[in-house]
Amino acid sequence: MARGGAVPAVILSHILNIPCEIFTWQTRDGGVKEYRYDIIDDAITGENRNVLLIDDINDTGLTFNQIIENWKYNNPQLIDKHVRTACLIERVNSDFNVDFSGVREDSEHWIVFPWERS
Repeated sequence: MARGGAVPAVILSHILNIPCEIFTWQTRDGGVKEYRYDIIDDAITGENRNVLLIDDINDTGLTFNQIIENWKYNNPQLIDKHVRTACLIERVNSDFNVDFSGVREDSEHWIVFPWERS
């Protein structure tokens, strides 16, 4: 999430002039998980505060599912009320449906984003 989701998150943060928090949640390359409870705790304790969780691709749904389940540790109803999800590309066969996606993809080919090219 920190690599792929950082680019669209920062761009959207600048366009909307809202804060952006970046954290690492890897389900494939290395398995590093940065448990950032402060992000959700700060959002749900304020009045009309919301979180948009962004990644570049929703491939299998594993990343989004794990983060949302992890954040539900305290009050699942508040997660449903205050957290929305978004990605640039969503696979139609993903186990998680984001709230906002740029493209829904029906192929299995590997996608290389411009910021991943070496």
